[in-house]
Amino acid sequence: MTEQITVLAGYRLNPGNISWEPFAALGEQMTYNRTANDQVLERAAGKADLLTNKTALTGDIFRQFDVMRYVHSLAAAYKTVDLEVARERGIVATNIPIYGTDSVAQHTTALMLDFTRGVGIHETERLSDQLDHWLLREAANGRADRKDARSDRPWPDRRRIRMDRLGDGHARGGARPLLAGRGEA
Repeated sequence: MTEQITVLAGYRLNPGNISWEPFAALGEQMTYNRTANDQVLERAAGKADLLTNKTALTGDIFRQFDVMRYVHSLAAAYKTVDLEVARERGIVATNIPIYGTDSVAQHTTALMLDFTRGVGIHETERLSDQLDHWLLREAANGRADRKDARSDRPWPDRRRIRMDRLGDGHARGGARPLLAGRGEA
């Protein structure tokens, strides 16, 4: 009997730029971009292997099928998979633990810098033409204080800011080199 692999929610991971073709070597494969909750039972029926991203795989779904043996979350989290019931039923559940580590680390660092330096506020003001361009020029030439050329938001001393908690996952390790220059790693 040929393996039947069903991708219930493939669009988030692959909006069309990656081929699902390698799965063909593993068995008969069907890919759905999205699967609504009321479509899961129909699409999962008789399938041994399910791949999901946003589609929830609940205990009620697992209890409906005896043939299901493998579920894979196409993300770092398992929040869409009822792991307790999967374990009870002998269904192996896996995920991608390092999915997006570098992107998450870079985004975390960018947000931290935005929160402490107000880059986003500055850009919003610049784009909305609320900044006094003369004052910007004067500040650049050292004839005015730089805080006068931006919003009333204070400029915190970054040396006094500490990241006490940056998460427990792989992204924390990815952010470590980015923050090493601040003594935060």
